[in-house]
Amino acid sequence: MKYDRGWGAWDIYTGLGSGKPERFYEQTNGVAMGSPLSPVIAIFYMEDFERKAIEKATHKPSCWYRYVDDTFVIWPHGKEKLMDFLKHLNGIHNNIQFTMEMEREGHLPFLDIDIYRKINAARACLNPVRYEYPTHPNPCHTSSTCL
Repeated sequence: MKYDRGWGAWDIYTGLGSGKPERFYEQTNGVAMGSPLSPVIAIFYMEDFERKAIEKATHKPSCWYRYVDDTFVIWPHGKEKLMDFLKHLNGIHNNIQFTMEMEREGHLPFLDIDIYRKINAARACLNPVRYEYPTHPNPCHTSSTCL
C-alpha cells in the first residue's frame, strides 16, 4: 500500500483484485461531495463559524443572511470598518474565504435578484427585482418570459 499526499486528500493505491492499482481517497478537509449528509454538516459548521466570527468582531453587521454559500450583509459602519471585518472573517480559517460585492448606485445582485434601496421619507426599503447577469446568453425582456 502506498500513501501519497494529494491536494486535500490522501491517495491510497492497492494492488488487490485484478492486479491493477486501485485508487481510494481519504477525505482530510471539508465534507464529501455527493453525500446526502454533506449539506447538513456544512450548514451546521457555517452557522457555528458565523456566530463565533460575529461575536468576536469589533463592529457587527446589522443584518446577516446566508443561503448556501451566498451571504447578504447590511453594514452600517463605513467602508474602512467593512474591510477590517472582511479581513477578520478571512483570518479565521484558511479554507473558508469570503469575497465581497458592494452595491453600485443603490443596486446589488444577490441570488439572481437585483436588491435595490428605495428611500422613502419614512424609512429605507429593500425592493427585489429579477436580475439578469450581463453575460447571460438568453436575457428575459418581460416578466412573463422569465417564469
